[in-house]
Amino acid sequence: MASMFDPKEFSQGEILPSVKPADLAKTLKLVADYARRAEDSGQLSADAVGWAQFKMVASPDADVGAVWFRAVLLHFALKHGKFTDFQDQAELREDFLRLWASFPFRAVNTKPNGEFSLNENGFEETVRQLRNPPES
Repeated sequence: MASMFDPKEFSQGEILPSVKPADLAKTLKLVADYARRAEDSGQLSADAVGWAQFKMVASPDADVGAVWFRAVLLHFALKHGKFTDFQDQAELREDFLRLWASFPFRAVNTKPNGEFSLNENGFEETVRQLRNPPES
């Protein structure tokens, strides 16, 4: 079995592993459902979600850590109003989901305490192309 992605061990220059769009969609829904329940109950977080639940919604061969990480990043981006033009109701467009699942985000600005940010070079340009596809 391949090693699972661990955000705490994500070092500068490393690329976030790609995941299957279907796994990302299911995990994103799980993250959003738990976040909504946490907000409704007045809790600050959805800590009740365990790896077993993420494993249940993902493919048997999925890197659950990478799927979870990409889903959480996307959840927060959507929560802050980004990429809503790629949603129809609560569903994301397939082309955007494929992009988010596979874009080679790279860890940059890694700090000694383990915090890092992602290099999104090229992501916004790719999103622009999704928004305005060339006419054929």
